[in-house]
Amino acid sequence: MEKGLNRISAEDLIDLLHFNKVSVVYFFNKLNSNDQLIENWEQKLYFIIKELFYEREKDKLAKLYEIISKSYLPNKDDYLILIKIYLSNIKGDALSIGNKDIQKIKGRILSMNSLEFETLELYYNFMFIYNLDDNIDIGKYAIALFANNNSIAIKKIILGIKINILVACINEKKYEKAIFFLTVLKI
Repeated sequence: MEKGLNRISAEDLIDLLHFNKVSVVYFFNKLNSNDQLIENWEQKLYFIIKELFYEREKDKLAKLYEIISKSYLPNKDDYLILIKIYLSNIKGDALSIGNKDIQKIKGRILSMNSLEFETLELYYNFMFIYNLDDNIDIGKYAIALFANNNSIAIKKIILGIKINILVACINEKKYEKAIFFLTVLKI
């Protein structure tokens, strides 16, 4: 391979593996298992961060932030932003979040082609970074998308989204915008 090139064709990779007497099947199985380990570890880390947020453990979240900031995690910046926003939410100081971080979270939520459970949950936890009109649009989309879903976890999040939007409509005295969410509110 030439120095400075970052890409290699699949054909060249296979030739390189054969030349070095490495089984293609072994190589891809090994590659897949490493990816699986990283993915499992990242899922566990996200779960820990989320649990600390739900338990309002700001000191532990701050300590975790410190540890992650010194790490070499592949998605380190994503976790740092999540923790930073969770901490600001716990402290009741949403204004302390930089606009750059807010835009990254919004981009992550809205860049998904369809809402999956994790994205839906992320949106629910960060609804406070959106204005009322954006929350109404995203909320309607989520409700329509998951209308026939039977998952209790998803139903809880959808209910939470509806309630949060209703509360925001009341707080902003935009009662007419609450009508849709009142009609779809099923408890």
